[in-house]
Amino acid sequence: MSTPKEPEAKKPKNDSSESDIHKEAPLPQMVEELLDKDLFHKLYPPMKKGDWKDTENENEESVDGSPAAYHMQNHPRGAAIIINNEHFTEMPPRPGTGKDEKALRSLFSSLGFTTLSYYDLTASEMRETLEEYAEKNYKKCDCFILAILTHGEKGGMLHGTDDVLINITEIANLYTGQNCPSLAGKPKLFFIQACRGGEFDKPVKVVEQTDSPNLARKTLGEDKTVGVETLLPDQSDFLLSFSTVEGYVSWRNSSFGSWYVKALVEVFNEESHKEHLLDMLTEVNRRVALSQSQSGYKQIPSTVSQLRRKLYFNPGKFENNWIE
Repeated sequence: MSTPKEPEAKKPKNDSSESDIHKEAPLPQMVEELLDKDLFHKLYPPMKKGDWKDTENENEESVDGSPAAYHMQNHPRGAAIIINNEHFTEMPPRPGTGKDEKALRSLFSSLGFTTLSYYDLTASEMRETLEEYAEKNYKKCDCFILAILTHGEKGGMLHGTDDVLINITEIANLYTGQNCPSLAGKPKLFFIQACRGGEFDKPVKVVEQTDSPNLARKTLGEDKTVGVETLLPDQSDFLLSFSTVEGYVSWRNSSFGSWYVKALVEVFNEESHKEHLLDMLTEVNRRVALSQSQSGYKQIPSTVSQLRRKLYFNPGKFENNWIE
């Protein structure tokens, strides 16, 4: 289902559609992408049978006195995959999504992640690509990130460029502790910029408090504990951040990209050195909620967190450098 459109007379000028003809990437960009993929595959080789037992011991944690935050000090921090679908067989193109992809790539790289982008994938190509990365060995990384920019439907359904649907639950299940053991106990972050239905969010008037107490910011301690074996839920350590709530559209501007990604990148760039992930996503919610379409519609992101600890990205802070 394509994103519902406002009447043409009310449509902002910078929301005009771009050509749906896919243009070949410039040669330097193609060379850069090939080099990125070569480095990525060297850092994260396919899992071998013997690796499964190793990762079980690597991810053991202490039952008592576990640290309050995830370990986020390796260099690189981990893997970040971006899937950016702009041109579709039947559905309209998504002008402005290129701005989102570039902003996210720059952000994830600045946070210390090995970042790869894929463009205009069909549903089967999305599935095959994500299955391939679920079979990698992430033993030395701290975190895994997946960002998907595409059209979407109710029920967590995402569009491939061939207009075939794939469910976000199916995608997330590829990276559970059972299916991707080298990520067990490590945070797996999913950022989804897509519509989740056809409803428009109409604003409501509220009177907000202006005087709020100053909240003391908590910092990550340096306490270390000796790991002992513990059992974790298979679905633990996931976070899914959606650009909008179930049933509603998600807004995107052809000039500066989507409201959600713009706010996400701004907040992470400003706050990731001192705030933890969930606090930053709350600020993302606040900024997106301030945005408004020309016809007066609003938007609010939605986060589903199964994280067990706070997550500080600690940009620029590295304890172990495992690039050879």
